[in-house]
Amino acid sequence: MNSVAIIGPRGQLGTDLVKTFSKAGWRVFPITHEQVQVEDIDSVNKILREYKSDWVINTAAFHKLEECEMNSEKSWRINAIGPQNVAQIAEEIKCRTVFVSTDYVFSGELPVGFSYSEEDSVSPTNVYGHSKAAGEIATLSISKRNIVVRISSVFGSAGSSGKGGNFIETIIAKARRGEKLQIVEDIHMSPTYTISASDILLHALSEGFGGKLHAANLGTTTWLDFAREILSQMNLKAEISPSQTDPTRIPQRPKNSSLNSSKSLQMLSTHPSWENGLTQYLREKDHI
Repeated sequence: MNSVAIIGPRGQLGTDLVKTFSKAGWRVFPITHEQVQVEDIDSVNKILREYKSDWVINTAAFHKLEECEMNSEKSWRINAIGPQNVAQIAEEIKCRTVFVSTDYVFSGELPVGFSYSEEDSVSPTNVYGHSKAAGEIATLSISKRNIVVRISSVFGSAGSSGKGGNFIETIIAKARRGEKLQIVEDIHMSPTYTISASDILLHALSEGFGGKLHAANLGTTTWLDFAREILSQMNLKAEISPSQTDPTRIPQRPKNSSLNSSKSLQMLSTHPSWENGLTQYLREKDHI
């Protein structure tokens, strides 16, 4: 029986990783924040040697952008030193590791209509992106057989424990209250449904994949059009006004961080678009 340790099993992605791998017959070891602090190598060493799994998936992250800017040391300890610790100990015990990264490792300067592939060079615009890019380098420097998986604009049934809910639930709640919605229209991204990403990782680990992999749903959209699609699929009405990002705002967000996930199609016969991922999510949550 294959085995996987999942660091961060209560988050949006971690919750569905546990479900997906368990359903597939893998032996799953959920490792909570109370059990391990990835920035502490002694803590990592103790817990990984206790479980001795075939794989370890590290979803731990310090991802609140503003807080990363104000506390860059913490961001680097968790997002860069953390994955280095995990990969180092995993290598010592002959275990392979997956580091969950982000579209924010890219500058976002691509023209609209283009998307980033796994081979494109990273060029972060904020502390969070820089620390995650360092985590990527550390993970693959220790072993090319490890995996760096990039996701973006994540939504899953568990909601974001660090941010509270997710974009979809916020839009639904505000529309039902009759609130006017003001949504940015000049940021392009590829939403990621956590069950879709979990399916990709299950196949990647089962096939022994190594290297970089994008696991966002297919296609790209703006936050404004994402909100419109949510309302459309929910048959909800709301007044929406488009807004522009503030060019002076710190930290800066990438303007177009769309991810090309076509490599995932080499592992799966089908991989849903972000619209289909949204439909699956709304059904899972009994919204439709």
